[in-house]
Amino acid sequence: MQLSCKNTTGSLYWADSVMMRKILIPLLSILLFFAQFPVRSDTVAVAGGLFPCVSELADLYNDRVGESPGLVVGSSGKLASQIAAGAPFGLFISANLEWLHYLEEKGLVGEIVAFASSPLVLWWSRDRRPDPNVFRGPVRVAIVDPALGPFGSTARRYLENLETYAALLKEKRLIVTSTALQSALAAKSGAADLAFTSMSVAKKIAADFRSPGSAVVIPGYDLVHAGALIHDRSSAAIEAFWEYLRSEEAEAVWQRWGFTLEPGE
Repeated sequence: MQLSCKNTTGSLYWADSVMMRKILIPLLSILLFFAQFPVRSDTVAVAGGLFPCVSELADLYNDRVGESPGLVVGSSGKLASQIAAGAPFGLFISANLEWLHYLEEKGLVGEIVAFASSPLVLWWSRDRRPDPNVFRGPVRVAIVDPALGPFGSTARRYLENLETYAALLKEKRLIVTSTALQSALAAKSGAADLAFTSMSVAKKIAADFRSPGSAVVIPGYDLVHAGALIHDRSSAAIEAFWEYLRSEEAEAVWQRWGFTLEPGE
């Protein structure tokens, strides 16, 4: 896992080895949860902010329907780039529509289906809810790389509207990560004071640690999540799983992880 801070020139500097050990060692179990899904012949690419829910649905699918496809997790932008480069993923579940439209323009995906939405969440490890105005103080904030992750680009837009993003960059207080999970883990470990992440990741952290921390929803910054089958790489098994993810049986699971289903899904 790599954590970095952007300076005013846009270059990166990496957290030192002591900080990295502080992040990795106590949080190994949750990282292993995200790493236990090898690429198989039928593989679904899942944005990190949606992964905890899709993982549970894959387990339910195994129990009630049949063998589920393999799951690969990453930022939406990174996964889209891998698909464009020929990665053998049959279905792409993105945290926003933008990266699916990017693949659509290349003729790589079928029908794009927006199926759910969820809010941008500000999380930290303390018991009381974080105050969104805290950014004006000397805090370090973890976000997904805005160039690759929709939760990161949404967080950047929110901070720019607060007129604090530039100051965070200038003062090297912005911790840039690869996924919504890594942002939350940076705040959990102390490498950052707060993190912008997804509701499902905040719930995953709460379920896996004795001190779950606190989260506050950022109103007006919801993300629309969508998926699409990949031309010439999907299969009957992938299509069946995609239908299951949007079934009535799956609805309660999505809602429990903090998602709102789109009308018609």
